[in-house]
Amino acid sequence: MQKQLVFKPGEKLATPAPLDSLNSLILGPNIDKIPENPSVIFAVARGVLFALAEGKGQILWTARVGIDDSSLPVSVPKAGINPALAIVPSSDGKGLMAREVLTGKARWFQELPASIRGQPLLVEGRLIVPLTDEKGTIFVIDSRDGRQLGFLALNQRIGAGAALQPGTTRVFVPAESQNVFVLDAREDLKFLAIIATGHGPGSLRGEPVVVGGVDQAKGELAGNGYMILAQSNGFSSMLLRSFEIPVDPNLARPGIEQALPGWSWFAPACDQEKVAIVTDAGAFALFGINQLHNDDPNVFPLNIEMPKEKTAAGRGMIVLAEENDFWYIANGELKYERMGFDRKDGRKLAPGWKAPLKLGTPLHAAQVSADRSTLYVVTQENSPPAWLVTAVNAQTGEIVWQRPLGLSAQSDPVRYGDFLLQLDRGAGVYEVDTKSQIPAGKAWELAGQVLAAPRHDVVGEPYLLPHPNGKLAVLVFASEDGRKLNALWVTPGQTASSPESVALVAPLAGAPVLMDKTLVMPLADGGLHRWTIGEKEVKRGPDWRGTGLGENARAFLVLLGKDNLLVSDGHHGLTQFQWPLGADYKANPKINVAGRIVSAPLVVPGKDGQARVAVADSNGKVYLFEGDPLAESSSILQRVRIGNEITAGPYLVQSKGEPRLIVVADHTNVVCLNPNDQSKAWSYSMKEKGVNGDGVATRPLQIGEALVLADVSGRYLALDAETGNRPAEPFPGLTPLPAAPAAMPIEFGSDRLFAPLTDGTVLLIPTEALLPKK
Repeated sequence: MQKQLVFKPGEKLATPAPLDSLNSLILGPNIDKIPENPSVIFAVARGVLFALAEGKGQILWTARVGIDDSSLPVSVPKAGINPALAIVPSSDGKGLMAREVLTGKARWFQELPASIRGQPLLVEGRLIVPLTDEKGTIFVIDSRDGRQLGFLALNQRIGAGAALQPGTTRVFVPAESQNVFVLDAREDLKFLAIIATGHGPGSLRGEPVVVGGVDQAKGELAGNGYMILAQSNGFSSMLLRSFEIPVDPNLARPGIEQALPGWSWFAPACDQEKVAIVTDAGAFALFGINQLHNDDPNVFPLNIEMPKEKTAAGRGMIVLAEENDFWYIANGELKYERMGFDRKDGRKLAPGWKAPLKLGTPLHAAQVSADRSTLYVVTQENSPPAWLVTAVNAQTGEIVWQRPLGLSAQSDPVRYGDFLLQLDRGAGVYEVDTKSQIPAGKAWELAGQVLAAPRHDVVGEPYLLPHPNGKLAVLVFASEDGRKLNALWVTPGQTASSPESVALVAPLAGAPVLMDKTLVMPLADGGLHRWTIGEKEVKRGPDWRGTGLGENARAFLVLLGKDNLLVSDGHHGLTQFQWPLGADYKANPKINVAGRIVSAPLVVPGKDGQARVAVADSNGKVYLFEGDPLAESSSILQRVRIGNEITAGPYLVQSKGEPRLIVVADHTNVVCLNPNDQSKAWSYSMKEKGVNGDGVATRPLQIGEALVLADVSGRYLALDAETGNRPAEPFPGLTPLPAAPAAMPIEFGSDRLFAPLTDGTVLLIPTEALLPKK
């Protein structure tokens, strides 16, 4: 085997880093000034790497690293005049890039033939880089200048990331199944041994952990070390397996196997005496490691704590483990517990804080300040969705600072004069001044102001409702199990007002509408309710819910004019109400469509000034109602079948000054209807060659006689509003964006589009890329 696994030297110089051709924004400024030469921590969320100052979390720089990447950069310490470097994967995963830690400036780039498996290892100034290819290739790269020094192929796929035995140059690389390879990286890569582990394909929960086996005083191998493997054991349990590793790894032998409920998602935390691990079932397990001259097993259980109540599975992680102190995340909570001894129960963990911190699911390994006083964790919350980096005082459990990692767009951006307002799913409101000087050629920029900070107590969807005067809006969201309604006045250029709140008898069952200072909303009790913002009570009005429908039914509510409302019944019925302030409501007879109403009815201007309403149903039909009041009449009702299923729309656009309706059928077929003669004007398939789309992602943006559409595959394209023809190739061409569109783009100045993405960034798209100048 030693003759077959031979390092092949071969120098390949690094190249200049490829330029980032995208112009991206991170919404939300740094509140505090960045100190000179700050200590830096890193956070990775949704494929974007953030470098932040330790003290107050100011963003220093950002870069894309690939949507599936969840590893921290490899840090290369400062050496003389050479700055400290962060080694990060390229956005496609098939390359390594060195960036200056303080500035993010790219120093070198080395292309690789396959994506990286796990995190590279830094060994005596060289990077050991395992790949995902079939040959199990491991490259050696100089960390300072990026030169590729050679490679070794294991002739088996690599199953998880590599691990370094601390205090040595020995590298442990697990194959996809059966074996772990032991290599020496002292000079290049030298094969030492194969440890037969018998693990199955895909069963390893992460890279191995290797501890012990080193005489710290002499700095040489001595006695036995131990390799720890975390391995799945079915769908709901795992095994923690240990292997005794003597000086000669060919003599390695297996030790104990400990079964644990759930799976681990991060490597165990180890020192020379203990191993700690947390599973997604909420189990915390602590194991002792055999010490020289004692008769303990190589690894043995000290304490296994099971959750007191059965909870939903969620990633767990050891944040920090010290002598008898353990900080870890389990079931979305950061806990601090201390090991003590109870006369009755023996070893026992006791809480070190008054209460755990609810932070969400960890995304990657935690970081700790040099003095061990502050913990830095990156987590994801699901309700409402948020990606956060949080600094926590290790002793008190107090949050030192916290900031969101990008936007979580809830709805389309809205223009108010020179300002754009963007709503976040946590009821945050960001404002961007379109007159601000954001350089077109700069890859990344912090932009905008926070008018309302995102919150953690939002239940359901928040809404940003424009006021009829066009100068302000109302931010509306529910909290406290959906039974408390909150409203804030939002004026561009100003911080949002303090919230006004009122109790609800039931949660919202659809989006509210704003009538001056009054909200009208459907609730899950089946009634329409009205609240004048600032008053202490909500007034109940008519029933909206159809017969036989339950609390999960959803209503669509539309204003047809002052005091005039149209509401769906959760199924196929529509009712028009007149409900003036200070008066009782009046209801017109219900009208019905054949299928379930799938989207909010759309008000369409009529030639005679009388409004018309377009309605889409689950049978793939679009209906057009006219009249005041609206009534079902064979001479008025028109029906157009679009496809098997209407998945978006109807939307109102203009062609040559005349109204047109856009609907999306079966996700990819864009259809334009003429409401004046109830005909189909044109259709366009997002599957067309050159687009190869997966489905329309957002409502269309109209610029002149062009419609800008976004596809979930990560492309934008324009269509002629009159003909449906495409005047230019999609943006960004053959290679899609690193993330999907999250909301409709909107014009940003005269030459760019403001386009929120699902990775939390905002892309500034050159308008000319979609609409070439004639």
